Amino acid sequence: MNKNLEKYINSPIDYDKDGNLVCNGHEIMYQYELPLMKYIADTIVHRGGSVLNVGYGLGFFDKRVQEIGVRNHVIMECHPEVVASIDIPEATIYVGPWQENIDTLINNDAKFDCIFFDTFTFSDDDLYEEQYKFLDYCKQLLNNRGKVSLFTWP
Repeated sequence: MNKNLEKYINSPIDYDKDGNLVCNGHEIMYQYELPLMKYIADTIVHRGGSVLNVGYGLGFFDKRVQEIGVRNHVIMECHPEVVASIDIPEATIYVGPWQENIDTLINNDAKFDCIFFDTFTFSDDDLYEEQYKFLDYCKQLLNNRGKVSLFTWP
């Protein structure tokens, strides 16, 4: 496992005075992302569809997914404290890094109408380890005409 990711998973999370998700001095997700996350969900998710979200953060995307109404909603989240904060009983939640869970989905022939990938990256090397490697799995996970959206914070 990537050392930055391992440090993150094993460190406590906190929320700053504005409600932003913080860990080890890094802002992991900001409150001001709410309109953007809703917009992304409205763009790629359709009622009755199936969704895989990798990275929960503050849950803005997933809460909007539930408002839209899907038949299958899967969340992969690596931080145990973030997982404990998820209050979406309709979703199937995989705990741990996506790298440790992705084979389960593939082996179960899971297919999704859309995949939203929004994990925190600590460095350019982490960007490769996280997003670029994940793209290799998308073809196996998407239905025909499925959509993938990657969120990258520069």
